[in-house]
Amino acid sequence: MPVRLFVYGTLKAGFPNAHLNPGRRLPGRYLTAERLPLLVVRLPREARAPWLVHQPGEGHRVWGELVEIDEAALAEVDRFEEVGLPGGYQRVPLLLVREGDGERVEAFAYLKSPAQRAQCLAEEGPFEAYTPELAAGYWIRTA
Repeated sequence: MPVRLFVYGTLKAGFPNAHLNPGRRLPGRYLTAERLPLLVVRLPREARAPWLVHQPGEGHRVWGELVEIDEAALAEVDRFEEVGLPGGYQRVPLLLVREGDGERVEAFAYLKSPAQRAQCLAEEGPFEAYTPELAAGYWIRTA
């Protein structure tokens, strides 16, 4: 059974890690029902990475895409996002609103905990959307 996943950063179509997202994009633009801080951060092993931080009520309602993904592919994306590892993302349910008709949809999203902000060397934001301009300079050190 497919799972709905809200992607707001490098997993969106046209962004650096879109090739790791085999999900089927659902029509429309979606934004979080609650305000959350979307930051662009620099870490020792990462530069200009988008983080959606689990701090409801702070930041903005964030724009992204909604995809349907099967369980096996979701497990692969979980591995990429280091779900369950120290420093990794948490996959949590979020309530979304579709632009235009206001339909409310629940989907999973990858969020960072507020405590993880302490490890950032620098952060920019909060932003309403992760744009190509914000993605410029994104990289992950693999070695």
